[in-house]
Amino acid sequence: MGRVVPVGTHQFIVLTGFYLMSCRAFSAVEAQARFLGRKDGQDVYGVVVGAQNINGRLVAEYFEKSDLKATMEFFGGEKVSAFRSDFDTEMFQAGFGALSDTAAIERVIWRIENYRINVRNDPIKYPAAGIGFNSNSWAQTVIQCAGGSATENTTGLDWASDKRIPETYFEPYCAARPKVN
Repeated sequence: MGRVVPVGTHQFIVLTGFYLMSCRAFSAVEAQARFLGRKDGQDVYGVVVGAQNINGRLVAEYFEKSDLKATMEFFGGEKVSAFRSDFDTEMFQAGFGALSDTAAIERVIWRIENYRINVRNDPIKYPAAGIGFNSNSWAQTVIQCAGGSATENTTGLDWASDKRIPETYFEPYCAARPKVN
């Protein structure tokens, strides 16, 4: 996860291979799986999700245009433009110990969907001047809350990749939880 942008990195999550799984509780997300490209002669299908700055708030969005283009380019697609630099996407596999791929993906999706519900009621402001939580802290927190670990240090400036959003944002909705803003 992660790609270089002019002022730093943008981390996002790519879930691959679960078009073969039966994520019963997440069929709506699973149904969104798209062809992402070919890697090592194999078709790659999956879901791309990242936290974006939408109207000054940190919002999780599936298949955001740039995240999708960067992912497709990584999986063998064409460069975005012959006249400017491409996305130079780096991918790192998150580790989930003894968990199966199915269980790990279900945990990640569950945490993402909880976040999407919770920020409707308590939005997280997108940081000004790099102060606060951003896409890097969001992606790292999702993986951590789902029981995994991922590399924090990608090429470029990784602002806030070591900051974690409070876990309550990734748990089932609770009106009594502490607020960030």
